[in-house]
Order: sequence, then C-alpha cells, then structure tokens
Amino acid sequence: MEMRPTAGKSGFRNCVLLRSSAGFGEVSINKLTKMLLTFLFWCVLLVLCWPLAILALLLFPLVWLLILPFRLIFLLIEGFVAFLKAVFFLPARLLGFRGS
Repeated sequence: MEMRPTAGKSGFRNCVLLRSSAGFGEVSINKLTKMLLTFLFWCVLLVLCWPLAILALLLFPLVWLLILPFRLIFLLIEGFVAFLKAVFFLPARLLGFRGS
C-alpha cells in the first residue's frame, strides 16, 4: 500500500491516496487516524481481556447491521432536503445568481 499526499477530487490537502490491488481510493487523515487508534485499542483490549476483545470482534458486524437502516433513512432525508433546496433556489439561479 502506497501513501502519498494528494489534493483529491474534493480539493482537500489532508487526504492520502491509498493504492492497493483493488484500486485507488481517498481516505482522510482523520479517518485513517481513527482506524489506527481503534485497532490499537482493540490490540490493548486483546492483551488485557481477550474474551471481551473476541466478543467485540464478533458483535461488530451485528451492530453494523442494526445501524444500517438508520443510516439509509438519514441518506434519504439528506437527499430530500437537498432536492428541496435545489427547487427553492431554482428561481434565483435562473435569474443569474451564483452562490459561493
């Protein structure tokens, strides 16, 4: 895996480009740090209390599946609000106003 700074599609400089056999993808530094800290915490938990670490490893996919419908509902609501915003600002855009 190769990591190098890039501006990316979003224009942010705090992204790294991860190159693997699957292809390219952008991951922010904050997300990468969070993943590494989570893994480090799990390793410490594995050393201190291995049954709890294994239980956490087994329960994570189940919790993710339980949270998934709420994430999908949030995406639908976010898309609907973006649609309403586009419809609401359409007359101003037709008259030539370009917001920042």
